[in-house]
Amino acid sequence: MRLDCEIFRYLSKEDLRVLQALEVGHKNHELVPLQLVESIAGLKRGGCFKTLQNLLKHKLVAHDGKTYDGYKLTYNGYDFLALRTLMSRGNIAGVGQRVGVGKESDIHVCTDDEGRQLVIKFHRLGRVSFKTVKENRDYLQHRQSASWMYLARLAAAKEYAYLTELYNAGFPVPEPVGSNRHAIVMEYLDDATPMCQIRKLEKPEILLERCMSLLLSIAQSGVIHGDFNEFNLLIRTVRVNPLDESSEVEDYEVYVIDFPQVLSVENPDAKRIFERDVECIATYFAKNHKYMVDTVPSFEEDVLPVYRAKTKVEGINLASVITEGEDKLLMDSCAAFAGLDQEECPDLTEGDDTLEDLLAGLEADPKSSPTVDVDGEGAVSDGPESTASEWEDREEKRRVIKSQNHVLRKQRRKPQDKDVRAKVNRQLRSKNKAKPNVQKSREARQNQREIKENSSIGSWL
Repeated sequence: MRLDCEIFRYLSKEDLRVLQALEVGHKNHELVPLQLVESIAGLKRGGCFKTLQNLLKHKLVAHDGKTYDGYKLTYNGYDFLALRTLMSRGNIAGVGQRVGVGKESDIHVCTDDEGRQLVIKFHRLGRVSFKTVKENRDYLQHRQSASWMYLARLAAAKEYAYLTELYNAGFPVPEPVGSNRHAIVMEYLDDATPMCQIRKLEKPEILLERCMSLLLSIAQSGVIHGDFNEFNLLIRTVRVNPLDESSEVEDYEVYVIDFPQVLSVENPDAKRIFERDVECIATYFAKNHKYMVDTVPSFEEDVLPVYRAKTKVEGINLASVITEGEDKLLMDSCAAFAGLDQEECPDLTEGDDTLEDLLAGLEADPKSSPTVDVDGEGAVSDGPESTASEWEDREEKRRVIKSQNHVLRKQRRKPQDKDVRAKVNRQLRSKNKAKPNVQKSREARQNQREIKENSSIGSWL
């Protein structure tokens, strides 16, 4: 899915309100009904429908009418909401071309107001290449199920929390700039090369030592990376003469990225994951650079003793610090939606972080939340006696009744035996007789024919 930023400049405030209304509706709807979108966005039916058609044209939303008439956000629409908030904060000023594609994210180059080059990462869970997110990631935690966008939001919040704490602890990771929804903005290491793209190393033993030292130091601080391999390591070569590319290599600087599988050292699987990371690095150097590893760090001898000593003496436990930051981000990111009032919707266009900042205040005062009441004719009202869940129940009953009536009409159109067919015909004839206008029109035509015949006979005589 390629990001098209050209269409974003042509979207209006009404388009933004509808996209935000769909985001709120996805809290308890896979497909958000049109009536609920109108109620949350505070737009009239004609204007809301026209706005949705415009968003459909640009593929920012999708329509599904199989079960009922409903709409849902696409990743392009979700990108627009995240980009607009990041721009209003001043984190970014423009988005450039895509520089990387993974099984669960896209990487784009971007710039800020000062012209500094950055990177924005969009989490896109649910791709064909990676459908086992719920089994291989702990984003759901105690939840039973969730949509792909919700999982992408959780993944971004978790990665940003780990990235921030690791950067503050002094580890060589990109500087985090900002995050919103499923997007993360971070520093762009333009002079660093992914280790998987390096074909020849002048001093592989130095780079191997740097990689193992970084892996060990992160683990001794309380966390295991979980995906420490050549694809997530960026290498910056330090030469004796920086201006001469042919000069001798003095050292290598290693930066680690991508934190989807980070876990605490206290986790029961920590030892297995740590040994897997060590094996990935050793296998890479043995295969690609023909350099065999003599000794590798041990989890029980090199990680646990140092980790426990740091925790006891210095009081440093990076895992607990990250967990607290992650929990805070997840609570902010996944707060229960309470709906939007029409008067409060314009505040969102001024660049709030997310909808949750406004909705958290609405939860404390449920009376201020709008309610939806749909009668038999589909009219929407703001009565305090109805809620979105009640409206959903009534909508379900209406669908059941509608399907039953459809079956009955189908049976009347196709009777199974002669008696039923005769009964239907009698009912139709009785209905036609009961129409006085039809009967009068027939009598009038008959009288006109008689008058015409008599006049023609008289003229002939």
